[in-house]
Amino acid sequence: MKVFFNFYIFIYMIMSFGFSEELTLTEDQVNSLYNQITECQKADSLNTNYIKLLEAQQKELTLLNSDFKLKIENLDKQILLQEDRIKEISPKWYDNKWIWFTLGIITTSGAVHLAGQID
Repeated sequence: MKVFFNFYIFIYMIMSFGFSEELTLTEDQVNSLYNQITECQKADSLNTNYIKLLEAQQKELTLLNSDFKLKIENLDKQILLQEDRIKEISPKWYDNKWIWFTLGIITTSGAVHLAGQID
């Protein structure tokens, strides 16, 4: 902004000197022009400060974004591992209590029946 403004003033002065009569500015005009230039320089310096702050925030956000991506990948891996663990721990068909109860009754009754046949 500062460079553009100074370039604009430079071009304006060259054009005014080359194509018209000599131009003289009053002291008030020079002071107002000086004040406007200093205000533009202050605004430009503030803008560059804001740009630096925004660039720093952007770097922080990219770091946070990559950190969040890693966390998401780790959570996905944990979910897959937990699903595998649930499949491994879940009871199978032969872990049914009624099957074991029935087999126990059959075994006990068979043992009692065989013991009763001994003479």
